Amino acid sequence: MTVKYGVLSTASIIGRFIQGVKDSKDGEVVAVCSRSMAKAKKACESFGVQKAYDNYEQMLNDDIDVIYIATPNSLHYYDALRAIKAKKHVILEKPFVLTKTQAEHLFMVASENKVFLMEAQKIVFLPITDKVKEIIETNKLGKINYINMAATFAGRFDYDHWMFSLDHGGGCLYGSVSYTIEYLQHLFKVKTITYNGLQKVAPTGVDEACQLNFLVNEKILVTSCIAMGFVAKNVAMIYGDKGYIEVEDYWKARGMKVVVDGVEEIIEIPCPCEFVYEVDHVNDCIDKKLLTSPIMTKENSIQTMEITENIFRSWNPNYVREYEKIEK
Repeated sequence: MTVKYGVLSTASIIGRFIQGVKDSKDGEVVAVCSRSMAKAKKACESFGVQKAYDNYEQMLNDDIDVIYIATPNSLHYYDALRAIKAKKHVILEKPFVLTKTQAEHLFMVASENKVFLMEAQKIVFLPITDKVKEIIETNKLGKINYINMAATFAGRFDYDHWMFSLDHGGGCLYGSVSYTIEYLQHLFKVKTITYNGLQKVAPTGVDEACQLNFLVNEKILVTSCIAMGFVAKNVAMIYGDKGYIEVEDYWKARGMKVVVDGVEEIIEIPCPCEFVYEVDHVNDCIDKKLLTSPIMTKENSIQTMEITENIFRSWNPNYVREYEKIEK
């Protein structure tokens, strides 16, 4: 069975997602939709997709199985809700939505309409991530005590971009904290998690850099730096009492360094596109008629949104977005 995808957005990320579908076993991207027909056609020409739309309803009425949504963060909930009510399966780019309530509502409506819904989170499907998990679970590093993570994207967006808009869900926290939280969820059985954070505020009011702290299961200390305003080494360092793991660009990693008792080992798992593992998983879930993923679970996405929202509100206690409303 070929799973037919429609892509909502012409953001830069869609090229890698489309390549992931092309590299997958059973997927095909058949349409791209944008508010601009010119942008939709350009994307179709660039990525070898047949149909271009500038009307979302028309794409939803097409013979398409899955809608992949990569619109601005503030529109995720509303765009996903329309697709779900049109009986389409949905893959929703991170951050899933803006609030825990929106996340719970989407999963409820998806269940009622008997369609598959999952947050697009490639990090939990990467072979390198699974290798990290294996090393941790086999006690090769000993007891895990501390994890330090950094993800920086300097110069990618100007201040007039929606990523620097509070109302549109911009900022580093909403942009990338899901990598941190969902990486931890995948590597460990997270029973308890304590968290707080500090932000460096841009002139537009969003966090252009943030430092987040987590305590997982009351024993693993985690620090995570996310920034749009400066360059740092993008890496996850996982420290045990026997050694450590270093994973560069951990959200799209093809390799890592493992050091145990002073002995260094380089592990590499090359792949043409890091999205292919996620897409293969989605295709398999749809083939099995699942409504949620057993790996990138409903519960994990809801917990991530709860943590993200709580940290955001600790920084912006009186700020209310128009885009936080729930549609009935």
